[in-house]
Amino acid sequence: ERIISTGGVKGVNTLVGIRGPQAVEANLHEISDRIGLRALVAEPTRLMAEFDDDGDRIVFYEDGERIPAESVFMLLTEKLGFKSVVYDLCFSRSVKERLQELGISATRSKIGRLFVHRAMVKTGADFGGEVSGHFYFKSLNGLEAPELVLLQVLGILDREQKTLTELTANYRR
Repeated sequence: ERIISTGGVKGVNTLVGIRGPQAVEANLHEISDRIGLRALVAEPTRLMAEFDDDGDRIVFYEDGERIPAESVFMLLTEKLGFKSVVYDLCFSRSVKERLQELGISATRSKIGRLFVHRAMVKTGADFGGEVSGHFYFKSLNGLEAPELVLLQVLGILDREQKTLTELTANYRR
């Protein structure tokens, strides 16, 4: 288990535990070195980020409670200012309602990378997500980027000075 700390960025000591394949860990070490994060070995933390075996999905846990992927999707959509998004059919109705409230163009897609990517290309969407924890970025040609999701979430936690549970509470209806 590895810990990533934002202590080198703005002096805030947000810790996140990392679980996943060694390739993900190596990528995170490389990325964290480039942007000034520190990678440390430590005890389990309040916030855990778990990557699946092939490193293309991310799931967050805070105090042992899983944070739904659709809540992370909504947090990133709102805080990063995405104007057009694609989400899979398994997301709850509250996601659709919240996106409408925010005036964000949203398209529902069949489950699977191919379907989400096609919908993103067709609609010009900035961001896509699946309930499984796959997240896709237009800026990366629609590729999955769980390491970027982790770093974006850490940046939001740093800026907002709230827990992930607090920041995603409005998305859980």
